Amino acid sequence: SGGSLLRYELNHSVPQFRGGYSEEGQYDSEAPVSLILNTQKKCAPCIQTVDNNGNTIVHEAPFELVSSSGLGPSPNVPPRLVFESTHIKGFVIQKTVTFPHDSFVINHHIEIKKNKGGINSVGLVWDKGLRNTEKNISDEVSYSLSSIGMNKTIENITLTPTSISDVVEKKTYNNADWAAIRNKYFIVA
Repeated sequence: SGGSLLRYELNHSVPQFRGGYSEEGQYDSEAPVSLILNTQKKCAPCIQTVDNNGNTIVHEAPFELVSSSGLGPSPNVPPRLVFESTHIKGFVIQKTVTFPHDSFVINHHIEIKKNKGGINSVGLVWDKGLRNTEKNISDEVSYSLSSIGMNKTIENITLTPTSISDVVEKKTYNNADWAAIRNKYFIVA
């Protein structure tokens, strides 16, 4: 839904972009670095709306690809995909995803094109996480964290596990300006 990413792998012809984990959790030194944690039906990202009554909805309705550009070999034009909601009652959301050639940054821009009333806000939900990229998981975990930005302050959330079953206590944040998760080399914000 919402033009979610199912797979994101780095170009494995570059030696430092090799080495990664399979879906079964096995490390392969020749596999391309793959950043999306799982391929189950989850959001990477999905569209979330809040109506005038405060009801939050994560939309699993399909989005349609309405245009694309920059998919050829020209490095001057970054690939750009434009999706629109087609099955969400009362409004149309347009999501543009841009993949610059010379950067790991993927930009997601969301715009409400038509709102026939009832929608108060729109946002993104990312529930896939970020796949480990290091063979040495202890090294990877030592750099990993989550961050929340609110009112010009940043709260970092880390986990130093003592066993495989350790988890971070679930916390709710109201009025966050931004959120991010990172591993040793990559960030989703």
